[in-house]
Amino acid sequence: MGLRDLLAFLTTLPLGGGSLEGAASSFPLAPVAGLIVGGIAAGLGAVLAPLTPAGAGLLYAAAYVLVTGALHLDGYADVEDVLASGLRGSDALRVLKDPRRGSHSIAMLAGGLLASAGAAAALAARGAVILVVSAIEVHVGASEAMFAAARSSRPPPYRGLSTLFHKAAKSPGALRLNLAVLAPAAAAPLLASYPLGGWVRVVIAASAGLAASLAAALYARRRAEGVLGFVNGDVLGYIYEVSRIAGLLASALAVALYALL
Repeated sequence: MGLRDLLAFLTTLPLGGGSLEGAASSFPLAPVAGLIVGGIAAGLGAVLAPLTPAGAGLLYAAAYVLVTGALHLDGYADVEDVLASGLRGSDALRVLKDPRRGSHSIAMLAGGLLASAGAAAALAARGAVILVVSAIEVHVGASEAMFAAARSSRPPPYRGLSTLFHKAAKSPGALRLNLAVLAPAAAAPLLASYPLGGWVRVVIAASAGLAASLAAALYARRRAEGVLGFVNGDVLGYIYEVSRIAGLLASALAVALYALL
């Protein structure tokens, strides 16, 4: 068990070969993985924030795809195909397992990436710190949403990659460990930004993003689980993406409304 195994599974970072069992047993550390992914993607975007907020948003989106290897986007597209089909149960599962992409899922993929890039650009226009802290909070929330979904939902009726993660999330002590890392993962970026100024705006944007990401994740889980009857790895990826996009949009909206006051 170790964070390295989890990051090796969830990202393309050059960490060496991690084991799937190690990644699953480290699933309670998901908020820390979210902090790292969000920090890298938004940190790279923030480099361009003083020059071009639009470029910062696009760089964030590109970096996110590269760092995660589009892992969550793959599940997001698969579930969107299912939702667009209008099917349920075993018929929906057949659509989920079909490797082909429908026009709906392609449109949703493009729209989601553009929406998150636009939201990141709007945050970058308010300052690099707001972009980085807000994005980190959103990614922490999205990662926590995956763990919570695996812990509280029905696993798939077949043995797949997600089976190990469901088992690990429900194991004794998993929730205690998860909550122990969730609090510092969410608080550390806010505290680190305090000496840099504009803390009220940072807190408003980051808090709105975290709250929206968790609320959107709950909606996404209920929607997907209601159609399929279970939560597998694709659904976890779908939950992450819906949570990430909604959180970034909420952060951008919150800081824009605050600027009007």
